[in-house]
Amino acid sequence: MKTFKHSGDLGDIIYSLPTMKDLGGGILYLDISGGAEDEYCKRQLGHTWDGITKFNQKGFDFLYPLLKQQKYITDVKVYNGEKIDYNLNKLRQQFLNPNTRSKHRCLVDLHRQAFGLKPYDVNN
Repeated sequence: MKTFKHSGDLGDIIYSLPTMKDLGGGILYLDISGGAEDEYCKRQLGHTWDGITKFNQKGFDFLYPLLKQQKYITDVKVYNGEKIDYNLNKLRQQFLNPNTRSKHRCLVDLHRQAFGLKPYDVNN
């Protein structure tokens, strides 16, 4: 079973779902610390975001029913240091590269690009 992790805000998690689906789905772990210990969420030298998101237990509880309805998500759990196959926070690396952080790319495509997937086709 593949495992995924996200520490992002609510919208970031939603925008990551097409990537999770195309990577085969599995268990989604949500980090209610907002990424306090996540390598992709720590402040990057020369970058302005503070890294840690506002995601917490309240956000988990809010998203849980929606996420459980997705056929490609087998379970949704609070992250407690489990081994992860796909860290969806990798999206944040795209913001550091001026070639990938274009205002013409949406968060769905930035998530996909982080894992080598083609841009999302809205017609599929």
